[in-house]
Amino acid sequence: MELYELKESQNIKVGGKKKIVGWKSGGWLKINCDGAFDQNSMVAGLGVVVRNGDGMLVEGRNRSSLAMNALQIEAMAVKEGVKLAIEKKFQKVEMEMDSREIHLVLTKKSQMTNWRIRPLVLDIQKKCWVLFENISWSWLEEKQTLRLTRWLFRQERGCACLIG
Repeated sequence: MELYELKESQNIKVGGKKKIVGWKSGGWLKINCDGAFDQNSMVAGLGVVVRNGDGMLVEGRNRSSLAMNALQIEAMAVKEGVKLAIEKKFQKVEMEMDSREIHLVLTKKSQMTNWRIRPLVLDIQKKCWVLFENISWSWLEEKQTLRLTRWLFRQERGCACLIG
């Protein structure tokens, strides 16, 4: 994870290493996208949370859907995040996800091999490269995302402590 000028940050331990979790200043918005999938029912859910440079909640949405697999719903969550950014006319966005495969494809560090997500990823790329003044992509390990989510929950309730 790159280090940015942060207004608010939190050190968290992931895999024995400390990482800084925070928000970029200068008008950037962080859009965290995540999905969950039940393979027995094929029912899935996705969520998108937008925070400003102070880490304050700006916008969010969630919805349920059907999906073929977990990777597909993760891609759908990123697409929903991009859709929200377009609707709200956000210009400087950091798209954050916990799907390493999707992150690698979107940052062009890997070829797309999964045909089920190909149309979703191509749509995301097309919209992003044309519509945003600035866009960056970040990937959080799933374990780190869960810890970050707990920390954000506690922060909203006035306790910014991290408990294992």
